[in-house]
Amino acid sequence: MELLEILGEEYYLDIENISSSIKLKTTIEDLLEYDEELEEKLDDNGDSEGVIRYNKSDLIDMTKWEIIKTCIEVVFNENEIPDDGLGIKGSKHLSLPFKLAFNTLIKNKIIKKNG
Repeated sequence: MELLEILGEEYYLDIENISSSIKLKTTIEDLLEYDEELEEKLDDNGDSEGVIRYNKSDLIDMTKWEIIKTCIEVVFNENEIPDDGLGIKGSKHLSLPFKLAFNTLIKNKIIKKNG
């Protein structure tokens, strides 16, 4: 599959790396403590209505998720049209938020070069 060029290179979002980047890394003790707190809420209320039971593998770091999500939104919403023929050198007119978001996503292996 041929990708479109952006700044003289082919880039794509690595969806699997987004998922693994935001998963909350916890210890067994943290998970057991979390489960006990949830059980206490169930006992205090007398019922489970209104309490969501989460799969422990679905816990995510909300700070990381919000930063990654915002960076992706900034990249997707950039209005400046770079000169692809100039490659990275043609990026002088791109906004500072775009440059920072793009670099952050590349550094964290969310945006990857094809090949």
